[in-house]
Amino acid sequence: MGDERRGRGALRRRVRKRWARLAALPLGALGLLVLSARLVLPDAEPAHGQRLAPRPSPRPPRATDGAPPAARGSRPPSARARALPEGLSPLAGAWRAAVLAGRRDEVLRGARALARPGGREDLLRLARDPHPRVRAYALRVLGRARDEGLRAVFEEALADPSPHVRENARWGLAELDRLRASGPPARRPR
Repeated sequence: MGDERRGRGALRRRVRKRWARLAALPLGALGLLVLSARLVLPDAEPAHGQRLAPRPSPRPPRATDGAPPAARGSRPPSARARALPEGLSPLAGAWRAAVLAGRRDEVLRGARALARPGGREDLLRLARDPHPRVRAYALRVLGRARDEGLRAVFEEALADPSPHVRENARWGLAELDRLRASGPPARRPR
């Protein structure tokens, strides 16, 4: 403990001496000293109009198969997951690719478009997709439709091996139960 205190005290004294020497320098010399420190120190910010060389990345770059880089933090889908189910519309295929790549904005826009009356068949196909993330998202969009005719789809998804798919199937059934308990929507008086 004593050596540590002595070491800190010696460090403080050295720092005070250096600052005292810097304070004694004329302002022009101090500016040159700061400028030279920015050029020499790797952590310093560059002076106006100068560029520092980029630091090497701590981890090596990943090998890719020529595909464009996916969203940050997402893994590229497997070959089985990339295979498109037959009969999907181009909109559903693009939405599926956005789900697999983790592009949130495209997923939300596509979900709104697929929730329209013409997209129900595509969503039913996507609810049986080989990739669990696509199945889970499709069930979530189908659950927002609150259609009693979809109860069999949600009950079938309760036996899925993926916990996310099962969770979204339970949520869809809860939405249907909530709709049944509240009765038909009330009409607004004119």
